[in-house]
Amino acid sequence: MSDSIFQQAWVMSQKGEHKNAISLYQKHIDENPSDADAYYNLAFLYKHSRDFSEAIFNYHKAIELGASKQQEIYTNLGVIYAELNQYDEAQANYRTALRIDANYVPAMFNLGGLQEEHGQKDKARDIYNQILKISPGYSEALVRLAYLDKNNLIVEKKIRRTLRRSNLEVPQKESLLYSLAKICDDRQSYDEALANLDEANQLSRSRVGDYNPEHFVQLMNDICDSFETNLVQIQKAERTESPFFICGMFRSGSTLLEQLLARHKQITAAGELDFFPQLAFKTPWWKPENYINGEQQLSQLAQDYLKDCRSRFPGADYLIDKRPDNFLYLGLILTIFPNAKILHTRRDPRDNAVSILGQQLSNKFVYANQVDSIQHYQSLEQEIINFWKRKFPRNILTVDYEQLIANPETSLERIFEFLQLSSPQNLVDRPRQQVVKTASLWQVREPLHARSIGRWRNYSSLFEK
Repeated sequence: MSDSIFQQAWVMSQKGEHKNAISLYQKHIDENPSDADAYYNLAFLYKHSRDFSEAIFNYHKAIELGASKQQEIYTNLGVIYAELNQYDEAQANYRTALRIDANYVPAMFNLGGLQEEHGQKDKARDIYNQILKISPGYSEALVRLAYLDKNNLIVEKKIRRTLRRSNLEVPQKESLLYSLAKICDDRQSYDEALANLDEANQLSRSRVGDYNPEHFVQLMNDICDSFETNLVQIQKAERTESPFFICGMFRSGSTLLEQLLARHKQITAAGELDFFPQLAFKTPWWKPENYINGEQQLSQLAQDYLKDCRSRFPGADYLIDKRPDNFLYLGLILTIFPNAKILHTRRDPRDNAVSILGQQLSNKFVYANQVDSIQHYQSLEQEIINFWKRKFPRNILTVDYEQLIANPETSLERIFEFLQLSSPQNLVDRPRQQVVKTASLWQVREPLHARSIGRWRNYSSLFEK
Protein backbone atom coordinates (compact mmCIF):
# COMPACT_ATOMS: atom_id res chain seq x y z
CA MET A 1 0.00 0.00 0.00
CA SER A 2 2.74 2.47 0.98
CA ASP A 3 4.72 1.88 -2.22
CA SER A 4 1.55 2.69 -4.11
CA ILE A 5 1.19 5.94 -2.17
CA PHE A 6 4.81 6.82 -2.96
CA GLN A 7 4.17 6.21 -6.66
CA GLN A 8 0.98 8.29 -6.58
CA ALA A 9 2.89 11.13 -4.90
CA TRP A 10 5.59 11.01 -7.55
CA VAL A 11 2.99 11.10 -10.35
CA MET A 12 1.24 14.05 -8.69
CA SER A 13 4.53 15.95 -8.42
CA GLN A 14 5.28 15.36 -12.10
CA LYS A 15 1.89 16.82 -12.98
CA GLY A 16 2.65 19.92 -10.92
CA GLU A 17 0.00 19.07 -8.30
CA HIS A 18 2.38 19.86 -5.47
CA LYS A 19 -0.14 20.26 -2.67
CA ASN A 20 -1.60 16.81 -3.29
CA ALA A 21 1.86 15.31 -3.72
CA ILE A 22 2.99 16.76 -0.38
CA SER A 23 -0.01 15.21 1.38
CA LEU A 24 0.71 11.82 -0.15
CA TYR A 25 4.41 11.89 0.72
CA GLN A 26 3.52 12.81 4.31
CA LYS A 27 1.13 9.88 4.44
CA HIS A 28 3.84 7.59 3.05
CA ILE A 29 6.34 8.86 5.65
CA ASP A 30 3.85 8.19 8.47
CA GLU A 31 4.00 4.52 7.44
CA ASN A 32 7.70 4.54 6.46
CA PRO A 33 9.49 7.00 8.76
CA SER A 34 12.95 5.82 7.61
CA ASP A 35 12.45 6.40 3.88
CA ALA A 36 15.16 8.93 3.03
CA ASP A 37 13.99 9.28 -0.58
CA ALA A 38 10.51 10.32 0.54
CA TYR A 39 11.97 13.06 2.75
CA TYR A 40 14.15 14.21 -0.15
CA ASN A 41 11.19 14.38 -2.55
CA LEU A 42 9.08 16.13 0.08
CA ALA A 43 11.83 18.69 0.66
CA PHE A 44 12.05 19.37 -3.07
CA LEU A 45 8.29 20.03 -3.22
CA TYR A 46 8.40 22.34 -0.22
CA LYS A 47 11.31 24.21 -1.83
CA HIS A 48 9.31 24.59 -5.05
CA SER A 49 6.34 25.81 -3.01
CA ARG A 50 8.65 28.29 -1.24
CA ASP A 51 8.00 26.82 2.19
CA PHE A 52 11.69 27.02 2.98
CA SER A 53 11.59 26.05 6.65
CA GLU A 54 9.86 22.75 5.82
CA ALA A 55 12.23 22.19 2.91
CA ILE A 56 15.27 22.65 5.16
CA PHE A 57 13.84 20.32 7.81
CA ASN A 58 13.11 17.55 5.32
CA TYR A 59 16.46 17.84 3.54
CA HIS A 60 18.22 17.45 6.88
CA LYS A 61 16.00 14.49 7.70
CA ALA A 62 17.00 12.88 4.40
CA ILE A 63 20.68 13.43 5.25
CA GLU A 64 20.18 12.00 8.75
CA LEU A 65 18.62 8.85 7.23
CA GLY A 66 21.57 8.34 4.90
CA ALA A 67 20.16 9.56 1.59
CA SER A 68 22.42 9.06 -1.40
CA LYS A 69 24.01 11.92 -3.36
CA GLN A 70 24.26 14.14 -0.32
CA GLN A 71 26.34 16.68 -2.29
CA GLU A 72 23.14 17.42 -4.20
CA ILE A 73 21.16 17.89 -0.98
CA TYR A 74 23.71 20.28 0.50
CA THR A 75 23.72 22.25 -2.76
CA ASN A 76 19.92 22.53 -2.62
CA LEU A 77 20.21 23.74 0.97
CA GLY A 78 22.74 26.34 -0.17
CA VAL A 79 20.29 27.61 -2.80
CA ILE A 80 17.56 27.96 -0.15
CA TYR A 81 19.79 29.83 2.28
CA ALA A 82 20.93 32.16 -0.52
CA GLU A 83 17.28 32.86 -1.30
CA LEU A 84 16.76 33.68 2.39
CA ASN A 85 19.79 36.04 2.30
CA GLN A 86 21.61 33.83 4.82
CA TYR A 87 24.81 33.93 2.82
CA ASP A 88 27.17 32.37 5.37
CA GLU A 89 24.86 29.35 5.64
CA ALA A 90 24.59 29.16 1.86
CA GLN A 91 28.36 29.18 1.43
CA ALA A 92 28.82 26.62 4.21
CA ASN A 93 26.42 24.21 2.51
CA TYR A 94 28.05 24.60 -0.90
CA ARG A 95 31.44 23.91 0.67
CA THR A 96 30.07 20.85 2.49
CA ALA A 97 28.85 19.54 -0.87
CA LEU A 98 32.34 20.08 -2.28
CA ARG A 99 33.96 18.24 0.63
CA ILE A 100 31.81 15.26 -0.33
CA ASP A 101 32.65 15.63 -4.03
CA ALA A 102 35.34 18.18 -4.89
CA ASN A 103 34.29 18.15 -8.56
CA TYR A 104 30.55 18.58 -8.06
CA VAL A 105 29.87 21.25 -10.66
CA PRO A 106 26.41 22.44 -9.48
CA ALA A 107 27.84 23.34 -6.05
CA MET A 108 30.82 25.05 -7.65
CA PHE A 109 28.63 27.03 -10.05
CA ASN A 110 26.26 28.18 -7.31
CA LEU A 111 29.19 29.17 -5.12
CA GLY A 112 30.59 31.20 -8.02
CA GLY A 113 27.22 32.91 -8.41
CA LEU A 114 27.15 33.73 -4.70
CA GLN A 115 30.60 35.28 -4.96
CA GLU A 116 29.50 37.35 -7.96
CA GLU A 117 26.53 38.67 -5.98
CA HIS A 118 28.98 39.79 -3.29
CA GLY A 119 31.27 41.51 -5.79
CA GLN A 120 34.06 38.92 -5.43
CA LYS A 121 34.98 38.87 -9.09
CA ASP A 122 38.38 37.17 -8.78
CA LYS A 123 37.02 34.30 -6.67
CA ALA A 124 34.10 33.79 -9.03
CA ARG A 125 36.41 33.79 -12.07
CA ASP A 126 38.66 31.17 -10.44
CA ILE A 127 35.70 28.89 -9.78
CA TYR A 128 34.29 29.20 -13.31
CA ASN A 129 37.70 28.41 -14.79
CA GLN A 130 37.98 25.44 -12.44
CA ILE A 131 34.60 24.20 -13.69
CA LEU A 132 35.82 24.40 -17.28
CA LYS A 133 38.82 22.22 -16.41
CA ILE A 134 36.41 19.58 -15.09
CA SER A 135 33.80 20.04 -17.82
CA PRO A 136 35.27 22.02 -20.78
CA GLY A 137 31.90 22.41 -22.51
CA TYR A 138 29.99 23.68 -19.48
CA SER A 139 28.28 26.59 -21.21
CA GLU A 140 26.94 28.28 -18.07
CA ALA A 141 30.48 28.89 -16.80
CA LEU A 142 31.53 30.32 -20.18
CA VAL A 143 28.54 32.67 -20.14
CA ARG A 144 29.38 33.95 -16.67
CA LEU A 145 33.02 34.54 -17.66
CA ALA A 146 31.83 36.57 -20.66
CA TYR A 147 29.94 38.87 -18.28
CA LEU A 148 32.74 39.09 -15.73
CA ASP A 149 35.37 40.59 -18.03
CA LYS A 150 35.38 42.64 -21.20
CA ASN A 151 37.56 41.73 -24.18
CA ASN A 152 38.56 38.32 -22.86
CA LEU A 153 39.80 36.73 -26.07
CA ILE A 154 40.34 33.34 -24.45
CA VAL A 155 36.70 33.16 -23.33
CA GLU A 156 35.52 34.34 -26.75
CA LYS A 157 37.55 31.63 -28.48
CA LYS A 158 36.10 28.97 -26.16
CA ILE A 159 32.55 30.21 -26.79
CA ARG A 160 33.03 30.12 -30.57
CA ARG A 161 34.53 26.65 -30.35
CA THR A 162 31.66 25.41 -28.19
CA LEU A 163 29.09 26.87 -30.61
CA ARG A 164 30.57 24.68 -33.37
CA ARG A 165 29.72 21.50 -31.46
CA SER A 166 27.10 19.42 -33.27
CA ASN A 167 25.67 18.01 -30.03
CA LEU A 168 25.05 21.39 -28.41
CA GLU A 169 21.59 21.62 -26.88
CA VAL A 170 19.37 24.52 -27.96
CA PRO A 171 19.23 26.33 -24.56
CA GLN A 172 23.03 26.17 -24.33
CA LYS A 173 23.40 27.53 -27.86
CA GLU A 174 20.96 30.31 -27.07
CA SER A 175 22.84 31.43 -23.93
CA LEU A 176 26.21 31.29 -25.69
CA LEU A 177 24.91 33.40 -28.58
CA TYR A 178 23.67 36.06 -26.14
CA SER A 179 27.07 36.12 -24.44
CA LEU A 180 28.87 36.30 -27.79
CA ALA A 181 26.64 39.24 -28.76
CA LYS A 182 27.67 40.93 -25.51
CA ILE A 183 31.35 40.36 -26.29
CA CYS A 184 30.92 41.85 -29.78
CA ASP A 185 29.04 44.83 -28.34
CA ASP A 186 31.84 45.45 -25.82
CA ARG A 187 34.33 45.86 -28.65
CA GLN A 188 31.85 47.89 -30.74
CA SER A 189 31.39 45.23 -33.44
CA TYR A 190 27.71 46.05 -33.60
CA ASP A 191 26.82 44.30 -36.87
CA GLU A 192 28.22 41.02 -35.58
CA ALA A 193 26.55 41.58 -32.20
CA LEU A 194 23.21 42.10 -33.93
CA ALA A 195 23.64 38.94 -36.02
CA ASN A 196 24.25 36.92 -32.86
CA LEU A 197 21.30 38.60 -31.12
CA ASP A 198 19.02 37.79 -34.03
CA GLU A 199 19.96 34.12 -33.89
CA ALA A 200 19.70 33.99 -30.10
CA ASN A 201 16.27 35.61 -30.11
CA GLN A 202 15.03 33.25 -32.81
CA LEU A 203 15.97 30.36 -30.51
CA SER A 204 14.30 32.17 -27.62
CA ARG A 205 11.05 32.50 -29.58
CA SER A 206 11.08 28.79 -30.38
CA ARG A 207 11.59 28.05 -26.68
CA VAL A 208 9.07 30.39 -25.06
CA GLY A 209 6.44 30.60 -27.82
CA ASP A 210 4.88 33.53 -29.61
CA TYR A 211 3.86 36.76 -27.94
CA ASN A 212 0.07 37.13 -27.94
CA PRO A 213 -0.82 40.85 -27.79
CA GLU A 214 -4.52 40.15 -27.19
CA HIS A 215 -3.71 38.03 -24.13
CA PHE A 216 -1.79 40.85 -22.45
CA VAL A 217 -4.37 43.47 -23.37
CA GLN A 218 -7.02 41.27 -21.77
CA LEU A 219 -4.86 40.60 -18.71
CA MET A 220 -4.31 44.28 -18.00
CA ASN A 221 -7.95 45.12 -18.67
CA ASP A 222 -9.02 42.38 -16.26
CA ILE A 223 -6.64 43.65 -13.56
CA CYS A 224 -7.97 47.21 -13.90
CA ASP A 225 -11.61 46.05 -14.03
CA SER A 226 -11.20 43.92 -10.91
CA PHE A 227 -9.77 46.90 -9.06
CA GLU A 228 -12.93 48.88 -9.80
CA THR A 229 -15.43 46.07 -9.18
CA ASN A 230 -13.72 44.36 -6.24
CA LEU A 231 -10.89 46.15 -4.45
CA VAL A 232 -12.41 49.63 -4.41
CA GLN A 233 -15.59 48.26 -2.86
CA ILE A 234 -13.91 46.73 0.20
CA GLN A 235 -14.23 48.62 3.49
CA LYS A 236 -10.60 48.80 4.51
CA ALA A 237 -8.94 49.11 7.90
CA GLU A 238 -6.30 51.79 8.41
CA ARG A 239 -2.76 50.43 8.09
CA THR A 240 0.15 52.73 8.82
CA GLU A 241 2.99 50.71 7.28
CA SER A 242 4.70 52.47 4.38
CA PRO A 243 6.72 49.92 2.41
CA PHE A 244 8.77 51.07 -0.59
CA PHE A 245 8.51 49.48 -4.03
CA ILE A 246 10.43 49.96 -7.28
CA CYS A 247 8.76 48.73 -10.45
CA GLY A 248 8.55 49.39 -14.18
CA MET A 249 9.79 47.79 -17.36
CA PHE A 250 12.53 45.21 -16.94
CA ARG A 251 15.95 46.78 -17.70
CA SER A 252 14.72 50.33 -17.08
CA GLY A 253 17.19 51.28 -14.33
CA SER A 254 15.51 49.73 -11.29
CA THR A 255 18.66 48.07 -9.92
CA LEU A 256 20.68 51.26 -10.25
CA LEU A 257 18.01 53.21 -8.40
CA GLU A 258 17.76 50.55 -5.70
CA GLN A 259 21.51 50.51 -5.12
CA LEU A 260 21.69 54.30 -4.91
CA LEU A 261 18.86 54.48 -2.39
CA ALA A 262 20.36 51.66 -0.34
CA ARG A 263 23.34 53.88 0.48
CA HIS A 264 20.95 55.70 2.83
CA LYS A 265 21.57 54.38 6.35
CA GLN A 266 17.87 53.62 6.92
CA ILE A 267 17.24 51.75 3.66
CA THR A 268 17.96 48.11 2.86
CA ALA A 269 17.86 46.74 -0.68
CA ALA A 270 15.66 43.63 -0.56
CA GLY A 271 16.17 42.71 -4.20
CA GLU A 272 13.41 41.14 -6.24
CA LEU A 273 10.93 39.79 -3.69
CA ASP A 274 8.40 37.53 -5.37
CA PHE A 275 5.54 37.80 -2.87
CA PHE A 276 3.05 39.48 -5.19
CA PRO A 277 4.06 37.68 -8.41
CA GLN A 278 3.78 34.33 -6.59
CA LEU A 279 0.39 35.33 -5.23
CA ALA A 280 -0.68 36.23 -8.77
CA PHE A 281 0.54 32.86 -10.04
CA LYS A 282 -1.17 30.82 -7.34
CA THR A 283 -4.40 32.84 -6.98
CA PRO A 284 -4.95 35.44 -9.72
CA TRP A 285 -7.20 37.79 -7.76
CA TRP A 286 -8.44 39.65 -10.83
CA LYS A 287 -10.53 36.63 -11.84
CA PRO A 288 -14.05 36.79 -10.36
CA GLU A 289 -13.73 33.36 -8.75
CA ASN A 290 -10.63 34.61 -6.87
CA TYR A 291 -11.82 38.10 -5.89
CA ILE A 292 -10.55 39.37 -2.51
CA ASN A 293 -13.37 38.61 -0.10
CA GLY A 294 -12.96 41.45 2.35
CA GLU A 295 -10.76 43.32 4.81
CA GLN A 296 -9.85 40.15 6.70
CA GLN A 297 -8.14 38.73 3.63
CA LEU A 298 -6.38 42.03 2.96
CA SER A 299 -5.16 42.11 6.55
CA GLN A 300 -3.84 38.56 6.26
CA LEU A 301 -1.97 39.43 3.04
CA ALA A 302 -0.44 42.45 4.79
CA GLN A 303 0.68 40.29 7.71
CA ASP A 304 2.11 37.61 5.38
CA TYR A 305 4.04 40.15 3.32
CA LEU A 306 5.51 41.94 6.35
CA LYS A 307 6.38 38.64 8.01
CA ASP A 308 8.21 37.51 4.87
CA CYS A 309 10.16 40.78 4.71
CA ARG A 310 11.08 40.74 8.41
CA SER A 311 12.19 37.12 8.30
CA ARG A 312 14.57 37.88 5.44
CA PHE A 313 15.81 41.26 6.70
CA PRO A 314 15.39 41.43 10.48
CA GLY A 315 16.00 44.87 11.92
CA ALA A 316 15.72 46.79 8.64
CA ASP A 317 14.15 50.24 9.00
CA TYR A 318 12.93 50.46 5.41
CA LEU A 319 13.06 47.81 2.71
CA ILE A 320 12.96 48.43 -1.02
CA ASP A 321 11.05 45.68 -2.81
CA LYS A 322 12.49 46.00 -6.31
CA ARG A 323 10.42 43.77 -8.52
CA PRO A 324 9.83 45.29 -11.99
CA ASP A 325 6.63 43.38 -12.80
CA ASN A 326 4.92 44.60 -9.63
CA PHE A 327 3.60 47.43 -11.82
CA LEU A 328 0.83 44.97 -12.71
CA TYR A 329 -0.18 44.58 -9.07
CA LEU A 330 -0.10 48.14 -7.76
CA GLY A 331 -3.87 48.19 -7.28
CA LEU A 332 -3.69 45.35 -4.78
CA ILE A 333 -0.45 46.60 -3.20
CA LEU A 334 -1.89 50.06 -2.58
CA THR A 335 -5.18 48.63 -1.37
CA ILE A 336 -3.31 46.56 1.21
CA PHE A 337 -0.83 49.35 2.06
CA PRO A 338 -2.48 52.76 1.41
CA ASN A 339 0.71 54.53 2.54
CA ALA A 340 3.10 52.55 0.33
CA LYS A 341 5.51 54.54 -1.84
CA ILE A 342 5.98 53.40 -5.43
CA LEU A 343 8.98 54.44 -7.53
CA HIS A 344 8.25 53.76 -11.18
CA THR A 345 11.38 53.58 -13.37
CA ARG A 346 11.25 54.82 -16.95
CA ARG A 347 13.89 54.81 -19.68
CA ASP A 348 14.10 55.74 -23.35
CA PRO A 349 12.00 52.90 -24.81
CA ARG A 350 14.55 52.24 -27.57
CA ASP A 351 17.44 51.83 -25.13
CA ASN A 352 15.14 49.75 -22.96
CA ALA A 353 14.28 47.49 -25.92
CA VAL A 354 17.92 46.95 -26.91
CA SER A 355 18.81 46.06 -23.32
CA ILE A 356 15.94 43.55 -23.10
CA LEU A 357 16.85 41.97 -26.45
CA GLY A 358 20.32 41.19 -25.09
CA GLN A 359 19.08 39.00 -22.23
CA GLN A 360 18.25 35.32 -22.16
CA LEU A 361 15.02 35.25 -20.18
CA SER A 362 12.46 32.73 -18.99
CA ASN A 363 9.11 32.08 -20.63
CA LYS A 364 7.59 34.68 -18.29
CA PHE A 365 9.17 37.25 -20.64
CA VAL A 366 7.47 36.04 -23.81
CA TYR A 367 7.51 39.62 -25.17
CA ALA A 368 11.28 40.02 -24.78
CA ASN A 369 12.77 38.57 -27.96
CA GLN A 370 11.35 40.81 -30.70
CA VAL A 371 11.25 44.59 -31.02
CA ASP A 372 7.58 44.91 -31.97
CA SER A 373 6.55 42.69 -29.05
CA ILE A 374 8.64 44.73 -26.63
CA GLN A 375 7.15 47.97 -27.97
CA HIS A 376 3.61 46.64 -27.59
CA TYR A 377 4.30 45.52 -24.02
CA GLN A 378 5.92 48.88 -23.24
CA SER A 379 2.75 50.66 -24.40
CA LEU A 380 0.61 48.45 -22.14
CA GLU A 381 2.93 49.06 -19.20
CA GLN A 382 2.58 52.81 -19.68
CA GLU A 383 -1.21 52.53 -19.93
CA ILE A 384 -1.59 50.61 -16.68
CA ILE A 385 0.89 52.91 -14.87
CA ASN A 386 -1.20 55.89 -15.99
CA PHE A 387 -4.30 54.12 -14.68
CA TRP A 388 -2.70 53.55 -11.25
CA LYS A 389 -1.47 57.15 -11.16
CA ARG A 390 -5.01 58.41 -11.69
CA LYS A 391 -6.22 56.23 -8.80
CA PHE A 392 -3.25 56.85 -6.47
CA PRO A 393 -1.74 60.21 -7.50
CA ARG A 394 0.16 60.72 -4.23
CA ASN A 395 1.67 57.23 -4.04
CA ILE A 396 3.56 56.91 -7.32
CA LEU A 397 6.61 58.82 -8.52
CA THR A 398 8.18 58.20 -11.94
CA VAL A 399 11.98 58.29 -12.04
CA ASP A 400 13.58 58.86 -15.45
CA TYR A 401 16.81 56.92 -15.94
CA GLU A 402 18.33 59.67 -18.09
CA GLN A 403 17.62 62.37 -15.49
CA LEU A 404 18.97 60.16 -12.71
CA ILE A 405 22.25 59.76 -14.62
CA ALA A 406 22.52 63.43 -15.63
CA ASN A 407 21.56 64.94 -12.25
CA PRO A 408 21.78 62.23 -9.58
CA GLU A 409 21.82 64.50 -6.54
CA THR A 410 18.82 66.53 -7.72
CA SER A 411 16.90 63.38 -8.66
CA LEU A 412 17.66 61.71 -5.32
CA GLU A 413 16.65 64.79 -3.36
CA ARG A 414 13.26 64.69 -5.12
CA ILE A 415 12.94 60.96 -4.44
CA PHE A 416 13.76 61.25 -0.72
CA GLU A 417 11.24 64.06 -0.37
CA PHE A 418 8.66 61.72 -1.88
CA LEU A 419 9.72 58.91 0.49
CA GLN A 420 9.59 61.37 3.41
CA LEU A 421 13.16 60.65 4.43
CA SER A 422 16.08 62.99 4.96
CA SER A 423 18.23 63.49 1.86
CA PRO A 424 21.89 62.78 2.75
CA GLN A 425 24.67 64.82 1.22
CA ASN A 426 27.02 63.20 -1.33
CA LEU A 427 25.01 59.98 -1.38
CA VAL A 428 26.35 59.02 -4.82
CA ASP A 429 29.90 58.88 -3.43
CA ARG A 430 29.04 56.63 -0.48
CA PRO A 431 29.89 52.90 -0.42
CA ARG A 432 27.22 50.75 -1.99
CA GLN A 433 25.62 47.67 -0.44
CA GLN A 434 27.57 44.56 -1.29
CA VAL A 435 24.92 42.10 -2.47
CA VAL A 436 23.35 42.46 -5.92
CA LYS A 437 21.32 39.63 -7.40
CA THR A 438 20.02 40.87 -10.74
CA ALA A 439 21.27 40.59 -14.33
CA SER A 440 23.01 43.96 -14.03
CA LEU A 441 25.03 42.97 -10.96
CA TRP A 442 28.34 44.15 -12.48
CA GLN A 443 27.00 47.21 -14.30
CA VAL A 444 25.60 48.77 -11.11
CA ARG A 445 28.97 48.38 -9.39
CA GLU A 446 30.56 50.76 -11.89
CA PRO A 447 30.63 54.52 -11.24
CA LEU A 448 27.65 56.37 -12.74
CA HIS A 449 28.08 56.77 -16.48
CA ALA A 450 26.01 57.69 -19.54
CA ARG A 451 27.30 54.97 -21.89
CA SER A 452 23.92 53.21 -21.92
CA ILE A 453 22.06 56.36 -22.97
CA GLY A 454 21.49 56.43 -26.72
CA ARG A 455 22.90 52.92 -27.10
CA TRP A 456 19.99 52.07 -29.39
CA ARG A 457 21.69 54.06 -32.16
CA ASN A 458 24.21 51.24 -32.53
CA TYR A 459 21.25 49.05 -33.51
CA SER A 460 19.14 51.64 -35.30
CA SER A 461 18.11 49.17 -38.02
CA LEU A 462 15.90 47.47 -35.43
CA PHE A 463 13.71 50.58 -35.30
CA GLU A 464 13.47 51.38 -39.00
CA LYS A 465 10.46 49.17 -39.71
